[in-house]
Amino acid sequence: MKFKPIKILAILLSIPFAAVADDYIIKKGDHYSNVTDLPSYYTGKSMKFKAMFDESAIYDLGNENQYDVNKLYGTSDCGSWSPTQNSARFGWVWNLQTKKLEIYGFVHVNGKFDFTLIDHADLNQVFDYELTLSEDGSQYIFNFRGKTISMNRGCTKSEMSGFKLKPYFGGNEVAPHDVLIKIEDSSDYATLSIQNVYPNPVIGQNISLDLNLPESLNVGFRIYDLNGRLVTQIEPTELPASAALINHKINLGNLSGGVYLIRPYAIVSGSEKYGFVNGEGRATKFVVP
Repeated sequence: MKFKPIKILAILLSIPFAAVADDYIIKKGDHYSNVTDLPSYYTGKSMKFKAMFDESAIYDLGNENQYDVNKLYGTSDCGSWSPTQNSARFGWVWNLQTKKLEIYGFVHVNGKFDFTLIDHADLNQVFDYELTLSEDGSQYIFNFRGKTISMNRGCTKSEMSGFKLKPYFGGNEVAPHDVLIKIEDSSDYATLSIQNVYPNPVIGQNISLDLNLPESLNVGFRIYDLNGRLVTQIEPTELPASAALINHKINLGNLSGGVYLIRPYAIVSGSEKYGFVNGEGRATKFVVP
């Protein structure tokens, strides 16, 4: 079958969450998750991510430490590297009485910790989490399931600054069994985006991408099938910042006929930043005849 070469706007689709989220596993007997990436310095006015817990979040410690707040995700702050000095992150507890996973705001302010219940999270469901600052910078604003709480902050800088804090079990107790948490960090989105892909359907082995690139980045691409399985990966190459759209051509190799999704990413200080499509979507659909 022969397709006429046509140029169409990118179709916005979401790759299944399980295919793009990072698996954080806290092994039995440990506090820390299996973080293999480099420590990531964070600065910004907001931190956004998606997370999903499964049945491994259910636990019974058999003592008063059951209700110590476990840590989900967040950042140290006020220029501190230590999470026990100044920090803000979401926390979680399995409540034995209600049989629910409770989500908390958890902070350290000048060496003292505090926590506040926000709501509960259903197991095996994906939820959005957002941590921002008040206008005067004196408060953390936690948003989860449409509910918002405010908690004190140890400084009034206009942005949070420190190191990203990954999942941690405890309190005093270590994980009683392996705990899996899936997280997709969206706080780094939006500096990189695909505005268009063409020709679509593809002609030959190459496809052209119009990229919005406000800063110089090492940009790569991952291609998935419609089930969210990774099919091929184009390794990052350095691209210059531009006030206009950058036309970037990539070779698709020998992809068989079908419908695929392409998603951009960038490597910054050893960590990945994922890009948007037109500032909204997660991936661009294209057809190989």
